Amino acid sequence: MREQLDNKLITSLLLMIDHEVQKQGVAFSNKSGLFYSDEGRVYGFYTYTCSYKQLCNDTSISGANIISGVYLNGVYAGIGQSGLVAVNHYDGSVIFNQQLPSGTRISGNFSVKDFSVYLSDQPDYTVLLDNKYHSNPKYAQQATGIPLNAKSMPAVILVPKEQEARPLAFAGIDDNYMRVRALVVAENAFQRVAVCNILKNLRQRNLPVFNNVPFDYKGNMTGINYNFNQLTFTTESVPFIWDCKAVMIPNQGTYVDAVRQFGMVDIDVRAWGSHL
Repeated sequence: MREQLDNKLITSLLLMIDHEVQKQGVAFSNKSGLFYSDEGRVYGFYTYTCSYKQLCNDTSISGANIISGVYLNGVYAGIGQSGLVAVNHYDGSVIFNQQLPSGTRISGNFSVKDFSVYLSDQPDYTVLLDNKYHSNPKYAQQATGIPLNAKSMPAVILVPKEQEARPLAFAGIDDNYMRVRALVVAENAFQRVAVCNILKNLRQRNLPVFNNVPFDYKGNMTGINYNFNQLTFTTESVPFIWDCKAVMIPNQGTYVDAVRQFGMVDIDVRAWGSHL
């Protein structure tokens, strides 16, 4: 099925939030570490994961070390070299088209996001309480990588809530309204307040709808640098972030969790255009 405007809005909003949190909050830390074989590989490819996720992939973030290759026994290999076909920053993994010899030391230098960003279609309580989140280590002390299906915290999880086409003018001009809830899972109150502040300040901002991004269907970077500020966007519709409202979720009753702080920001997006 062909993607629709609302699909593009959600994707573009995720990229914008990811960019703004890293830029406004300087929300990343430079690390180095090893990559370990992961059993959950795609048929025909071999995946190796590090002890962190998500890794920074936006070259417009000043000071961030964007990984685009790894060291194999101390020898650098970029994408397209030594069997390395892709880097998946969201999974913290590198992908090869061949199995590396046993004992090969795979290492790399990278930046780790302070807040991972995800999309979800689950109810709020499931996102906040039922999912198992992995906390990124402060130091590279794990003797294994993070499984591909694991999620990391702190995190911002986007959940679409409302979609409505409201009549705006004659000739089939509609006000395409969408509400997206950003659920914030933080390790402490400082993180929660800081990221909610960044998100609520998106109010009254244009939301650029991007034509394409340099990732494949699994989110892998395949050799083209990703720079948020240089992406091309469509001019057919220029959505607007109409309003943002941040609310703290109290840690009481069933929400008691000693290592989490919860918050949510409702983001109202409006896009004026024709449905004819």
